[in-house]
Amino acid sequence: MALSAALKFGLLPQAAQRAWLAEQPRDRLDQMVRGDWWWIGRPEQFAPAGNWLVWLILSGRGWGKTRTGAEWLVNQIMRHPLDALGHRTEWLVIAETLNDARTVCIEGNGGIISVLARLGLVQGRDFKYEKSPRLMIRFNTGQLIYFLGADDPDVGRGFNAAGCWIDEMAKFRYTWNAWFEGILPSLRAPLIDDHPRTVVTTTPKPIKLLLHWNHTTDGIVWSPVIMEPMPARSTLLRATSAPIVVPMTSASA
Repeated sequence: MALSAALKFGLLPQAAQRAWLAEQPRDRLDQMVRGDWWWIGRPEQFAPAGNWLVWLILSGRGWGKTRTGAEWLVNQIMRHPLDALGHRTEWLVIAETLNDARTVCIEGNGGIISVLARLGLVQGRDFKYEKSPRLMIRFNTGQLIYFLGADDPDVGRGFNAAGCWIDEMAKFRYTWNAWFEGILPSLRAPLIDDHPRTVVTTTPKPIKLLLHWNHTTDGIVWSPVIMEPMPARSTLLRATSAPIVVPMTSASA
């Protein structure tokens, strides 16, 4: 894995560290102290450039999938408070179960609440975390995050989503139908200078959808191709720590 800016800084001689710090403006030093993502995130944890639809992150424990998904989603929400029609934006977070969405994606150490706190947003003042009747976060600027469990193939159906974070998709019971019948059709909010995107953070398993994304020839391109079959007769996918991107094309829109 590549090194974060903070770790690279730590490898510099002390004299070079002092000289570099003396050149930084106060606001940047404050960002470093509070651990802003540009400072502590590794290069592969930042969304790739390009007109992609799905950013697929396949890795095991300890890579930082949850933090990466939370940071990406919050950044998108801050960038797009309104859509091109002036409507508040709505966002989806989908986990295997609603309890997973709450304990991992929202309240976990690398979850959304942690990211919002690091940005200085205060619960009750800048946003409301509602647990009933529906699990969601409401921002005082209007944006909404809906949290869903992948309990049935219709998960995500009916929303007008500006973007989505899907966590541990390989564990879903109805992955194929959930994506093509529920989630993908809901990614339809008209954004300004952008389009709805999805980040998928999951451990690799040989499920139908991941195999389809890996082998499809219908206009979806892997960049870079870093997935390969395991030796012998196993179809389990092995992935490096780098992200996989499914670029946006007319065929995948």
